[in-house]
Amino acid sequence: MIDIESLVNLIRHRQPVHAFLHSYVGAALMVGATLALFLALREFAARFWLPNPLRWQDLTPMAVAIGAALGAFSHILFDSIMHADMRPLAPISDANALLGLLSLAELYLLCLGLAVLGIAVLCLRRLHAGYD
Repeated sequence: MIDIESLVNLIRHRQPVHAFLHSYVGAALMVGATLALFLALREFAARFWLPNPLRWQDLTPMAVAIGAALGAFSHILFDSIMHADMRPLAPISDANALLGLLSLAELYLLCLGLAVLGIAVLCLRRLHAGYD
């Protein structure tokens, strides 16, 4: 959801491409919006039939909040490293101390490593659940 703002800015040729939602304040608002959307959809699903792929209706609000926060704030962190127009601490500061901290190749390898770690954790959890 954070990148929708960037897509609109790209389409409209507006700068900076990475604007308000690519700040920690904007990301925090998106976490709140994600949680509110989840709660509204879950309430709607309780009254009307909605498909439940991946058992999303079984998630707790806390799990959704944690997942949304991890996703949103890591998005800002990683984009801060690679995009010169990022202002992650806006509106407090226009500084971006993380820009260039890693090369793009290093950042991509880090993301790949984290994906492999995440898949391994999911596999171990599923394997462990099979023994219960």
